[in-house]
Amino acid sequence: MQNVFILTQGAVQRRWRHALPAVLTASLCDTLLIFLAVLGVSLVWLGSAWLKTAVMGAGILFCCIWAGVHGRASLQQAKAKRRNGFRPANKSLLPP
Repeated sequence: MQNVFILTQGAVQRRWRHALPAVLTASLCDTLLIFLAVLGVSLVWLGSAWLKTAVMGAGILFCCIWAGVHGRASLQQAKAKRRNGFRPANKSLLPP
């Protein structure tokens, strides 16, 4: 997903300077994750049941909050489109 976002930024932005923050952020995050893997943080992760549970719970909570926020916004957009689409049909199909 990250690669698609970076490629999209490169294609959409008119100048490379506008895509540079996304590219730098993604490369720094990838570098950090690779560095932590080399240091052996995954061994700590696999050895600690409470850490796995806590991080998994935080991830589930984040996904639920994210889905709630974006779901509400998309419902509002759908209602606005439905409202705007119904008015012209109402006026053209039901003469005064």
